Amino acid sequence: MLRDIQKGINLTNPSATQKVLSVIRACITRWTAHYLAYRRLLDLLNPLKILVAQERGRGNNPHIIVGDAASHRKARKMLELIENLLQPCPTPGLIQSLQSHCSTLAQLQLLTVTPVTVAQIYFR
Repeated sequence: MLRDIQKGINLTNPSATQKVLSVIRACITRWTAHYLAYRRLLDLLNPLKILVAQERGRGNNPHIIVGDAASHRKARKMLELIENLLQPCPTPGLIQSLQSHCSTLAQLQLLTVTPVTVAQIYFR
C-alpha cells in the first residue's frame, strides 16, 4: 500500500525523485541503523500521512485493520501511533536541529568503523 501511494505521488509530481522507498527496521547493534531508519521515516512522512488518512476514510472496509480481534487492536494501536508521530512538533526547529546533530554523529561514527576520510564524508 505504501508503495502504491509513492508511485501515485511520483505520477502526479514529475519533479519528485521517482523513488519508491520502504521502511527500514533498525538493528540493535548499530547506532547508524537507527539514524538511517529515522531518516527513512522522514522521507516517508507524506506517504504515511496519506496511508493513515486512506485507512481512516475506509470506515467499515479497512485494508490494514484486518484479522482477528487481537490483530485489530494491534493495527489500530499502530495507526494511532503513526497519527501521533505525524502531528506537528510543538517546538519549531527541534526536528531539524536533532536531525543535524544526529547526522553529524552518524558521520563521526562512520569514521571509527570504516577507513574513510573526513573529505569523503563532507564532500559527497
